[in-house]
Amino acid sequence: MTIIILDYEDPFVAQEANREFQQRGFIFIKNHPLSVDLLSRAYGEWSEFFDQSLGMKGIYHFNVEKAGPKDGYFPLYAEHAKGIVDPDIKEFYHFYPWGQTPHDLMSIAKKIHDGLLKMGLCVLNWISKGDYLSAHEDSNLSDIVDHGESTVTRILHYPPLDFENISPRLRSAAHEDVNLLTVYPAATQEGLEFKDNEGIWHRVPSDPSIVAIGIGDMLALWSRGRLQATTHRVINPSPDHNYSRYAFLLFLHAKNYVQLSPEHTAASYLAQRFRDNGVLTQRTPKIHQKF
Repeated sequence: MTIIILDYEDPFVAQEANREFQQRGFIFIKNHPLSVDLLSRAYGEWSEFFDQSLGMKGIYHFNVEKAGPKDGYFPLYAEHAKGIVDPDIKEFYHFYPWGQTPHDLMSIAKKIHDGLLKMGLCVLNWISKGDYLSAHEDSNLSDIVDHGESTVTRILHYPPLDFENISPRLRSAAHEDVNLLTVYPAATQEGLEFKDNEGIWHRVPSDPSIVAIGIGDMLALWSRGRLQATTHRVINPSPDHNYSRYAFLLFLHAKNYVQLSPEHTAASYLAQRFRDNGVLTQRTPKIHQKF
């Protein structure tokens, strides 16, 4: 199946995006508004953060006891995919405009966050025009979006792999995201793959001119199955390309009170997924607490 790259500035892009979401479950976009130079500078500055010692990064360790969204640093092996025992081989930082952030990284993180949020909201607007959502009776799609409290930019570092001692697992096992939409600007290295609705895996280009968009569980639930969450993974590099991989992504969330299903609001579903992913089994070292 040939993958189509949509043009952000095409007047018919909403129709094309909805067709792609229904047929494949994800989209790729060119001519997007995120600055390539800004993204490159952001990777450079955040790579310096991850290069620090665990003690220095641990100053910003997330607070496991804190209810709701968790801002700050998540160490290596802090998260695993739902239903998978082995943890992902990554460390990451959750940036919220209201949350804790190293002072010298706040400005560039906010610019990336705002740019990705703008694109995510635009794509949700495209989705809202799809006929397959017209039967939804509870609320308009634009009304359920959280613009501030829960929507988060995640900055990821996948370190080089120890091929001699690593167990046979991926940098990030196949999974679906918890949120409404995920916005993926190009990473510094390939590895991200999406699975389409026919079960075929597709490489996501590591091209700064292209942004990828995937569907999350919250939107799948809210749409009553009319949209399917995008299964994705990060595969391992070859030994001759075994170096750090850095990536930004934005998780666009629903407002906490939104009833996604008879069993869950957005807030209760997020808490459940934190438990499923092992995040709530972490313990914040006392020497690192900053609360």
